[in-house]
Amino acid sequence: MSYRIEYAYAIAKEEAQRFPDARDRFVVAVLGGDNNVYETNTKRARSWDVSFFGTEIQVLKRAVYFAGACESGCLKPGGRSATPEAYISKIRRLLKRAKPLEEGTWSWAAEIRIPTHHEGIRFLSSRGYEGCSQTQYGEALLTFSIPYEDRNIAFEFADQYPDLPPWMLARVRGLQRA
Repeated sequence: MSYRIEYAYAIAKEEAQRFPDARDRFVVAVLGGDNNVYETNTKRARSWDVSFFGTEIQVLKRAVYFAGACESGCLKPGGRSATPEAYISKIRRLLKRAKPLEEGTWSWAAEIRIPTHHEGIRFLSSRGYEGCSQTQYGEALLTFSIPYEDRNIAFEFADQYPDLPPWMLARVRGLQRA
């Protein structure tokens, strides 16, 4: 049976004054991969993905969801078994030490990928964004690449449509694979 390994974490804080509800937002990127997928005979494949996105409450809700995978053995932070409580505590600690990104470090980009039948298309189209068609794993998607200066629209989108996972809302830039 395979399981996911989380190797490293990077967190960015978008400060509250930038949002109408005056709550901080967070972007947590995780370097991870499956234990049985290899790039070479000895190195496991891994990539950076946005795994947590939004307010503290939104991040913790997803952490609780992922913690269930720790219980079943399907998620192993650092390649080791962890209790759900330990995993949630790890994410809480990340949130507490989060700081705004500094120039020259890693960054994130709002790139919203949604199924062609999703109601969020109207939300983005009404704000002047156009989607580009693509197919991913056999599913037709529209990808909306949001300009850097408007990237906070992704948080508004996440508030409106919490059904989409964070990796469909944003992409990581500038983090190196270990």
